[in-house]
Amino acid sequence: MPKGTGRAIGGARGRQRAVMATTSSVRSSGRAGFKGNVGRVRSRGDSGPRPGLFHRPTWQLLLILWAIVSLTYANALNNGFVLDDHPVILDEYRGRRPWEGWAILTDPWGNIQGRPLRTLSFNLDYSLFGPDPRFFHLVNILYHAVNTTLVYYVARRLLGHVAPAFIAALLFAVHPIQTEAVTYISGRKDLLATLFYLAAFSAFLRYRATQRVGALLATVLAFALALLSKESAVTLPAACLLYDWIARTRMPARPTPMALAGAAWQGLREALSRHRLIYLILFGMAIASSLHAVLIVQESERHEYWGGSFGLSLLTTARMFCHYLKLLILPTTLLHDYSFDTFPVTRTYADPASLLAVAALCGIVLALIWCWTTLPTVTFGGLWWFLALLPVAQIVPHHVMMAERFLYLPSVGAALAAGALAKRALAAERRHRLVYAGVGLAAALLAARTVIRNADWKDHATLLTQAVAAAPRGVRTRIALGALYQQRGQYDMADREYQEALRLDPNFHKVHGALASLLAQRGDLAGAEREYLKALRLDPDNNDIRIGLASFYERHGELDKAAREYRELVTRRPRDPLLRQNAGVFYHVVKRDPRRAEEEYQAALALRPQEVEFYIPLAVLYLEARQFARAEEIIQRALIVRPTEPRLHTLLRKVRRTVEGQEAPPPSLGGMPLTREIRRQPVEQWDTTPRPGAGAAEPKR
Repeated sequence: MPKGTGRAIGGARGRQRAVMATTSSVRSSGRAGFKGNVGRVRSRGDSGPRPGLFHRPTWQLLLILWAIVSLTYANALNNGFVLDDHPVILDEYRGRRPWEGWAILTDPWGNIQGRPLRTLSFNLDYSLFGPDPRFFHLVNILYHAVNTTLVYYVARRLLGHVAPAFIAALLFAVHPIQTEAVTYISGRKDLLATLFYLAAFSAFLRYRATQRVGALLATVLAFALALLSKESAVTLPAACLLYDWIARTRMPARPTPMALAGAAWQGLREALSRHRLIYLILFGMAIASSLHAVLIVQESERHEYWGGSFGLSLLTTARMFCHYLKLLILPTTLLHDYSFDTFPVTRTYADPASLLAVAALCGIVLALIWCWTTLPTVTFGGLWWFLALLPVAQIVPHHVMMAERFLYLPSVGAALAAGALAKRALAAERRHRLVYAGVGLAAALLAARTVIRNADWKDHATLLTQAVAAAPRGVRTRIALGALYQQRGQYDMADREYQEALRLDPNFHKVHGALASLLAQRGDLAGAEREYLKALRLDPDNNDIRIGLASFYERHGELDKAAREYRELVTRRPRDPLLRQNAGVFYHVVKRDPRRAEEEYQAALALRPQEVEFYIPLAVLYLEARQFARAEEIIQRALIVRPTEPRLHTLLRKVRRTVEGQEAPPPSLGGMPLTREIRRQPVEQWDTTPRPGAGAAEPKR
């Protein structure tokens, strides 16, 4: 042996033992992802040679990601308010002061509404920028950029390398499936929930590594904020446990099925025992939030399973999940509405497409389990995707059957899996250029599709026209497009859309209601009444139809019929403040029945004492009846709720000037613009505009 060779071999073995010891310590601490990934970390700190881009400081990489997000979504800044943006933002915040936002956080019975953080966020934007949609879009884009940053940090921690973490964040940033959450202003709830979800998960990783109380408190606080943004964040405890479970499972040398099952069970027990406190807190918060959403807020307007049974609903969900996977891989056709034949519901257990979807999903899950030993981050990312979709898997029936914004949080898991696959591909130095070229091409194509999709959300007409062209059998979209034509006075085009919707689904009550409004506007009163009654026969329990019919009778002078419908409505919905308010205005202005009007006004005010709109008509009624003391009392109570409301001060001056004899009392409410504007009648527009997703409209809050 040549001189010095033994010393060199000994030194090499010493360095190898040092690297193995370092790797072992990283494994045990849990600070750098899963064992399967860390075991392949080279002593250089990355997977072979890296291009110059990944030698940059972290802040420069993040700046590049932010620039990509900005360029991808720049054309969304010129978009306007669409769909739910009008009731959720414009109708709610117009005329409010910033400190009055708390009033809209509660329902008519004083319960805290779901998603209050989203509500406060909109209130802040409106108070700062007013009804300018550009600033709302800008804030959404900023939230998406922050989420991209968090995806990078989570991927960097799990994968242990810069390049695959950057790839994961890049694919998340530019994927067109995100447009409904980012470009659609009302999708902010998904942005906020994902932001705090990722923050909580990052804090959990730090707590797992350090056991510090500060990290525990940060996890709990961020999770609470995620739940206040959107209730679907309830899956965070399961995601944390999943990570802990995979990281602690020691795979056997001979991976037989029984050995793998035993190792997995032991890893789960160890994860639960080591961090029992944080799991008790997180799962307790998740259960409480779920009960609040289902029992108190009652977010869903649907109580029956899609297809008529739980089993058929699960088969529909399997097809939905496969369609979601298709959108992640090939996002060519994107829609804001998946109702009716746009995505048909499974009606039989022998449906071939549903059975094939179940088989495909089972195969994917088995593949993810197989990756556990070699690519644990792929397993974690794939199961994250499934976990994040569980709240919208129709286990509890929900009126929105399917929506692209539901993929915003699950796509984080898909991005992590893609980053892990990129890391495996980058392990061979000869494939570096090929991998980077492929990722760059994919990112460019995805970004281009996102830019095109942003343009679809420009305004209501553009979005609906695109949806009808992409899915001609979308009944709700055709109704909404017809309503838009009707609003513009293009009655022939509106009739064409309504008739086509009627041909597609002759038993859908909203088609008949929309057609009735068009006939009434054209002067065909008999035809309008016929269509309203037909809609009511198709859905006798639908109160929106009765509201439309009552308003129709009222506008055309059939007051007895209108009063009959209002009485029926009040009997059916005695705790609906807006309905009681509308009934009060009807008896006040139209029927000239002040006693019945006062009864309805008082009932509405008792249900919603935190909003001044329910004080004004009652004060006007007392003013007309020359009951000045009672009128002033009502106004003073309203001023406690909103001291700066100009309508209240105008009305108070009118009362005092009338008492002093300087002004005559108003002859009727008809000449009092203070109150006419707050009568929110769902006349021709009673919910014919589809919300993103399927089924009935999404609740405003």
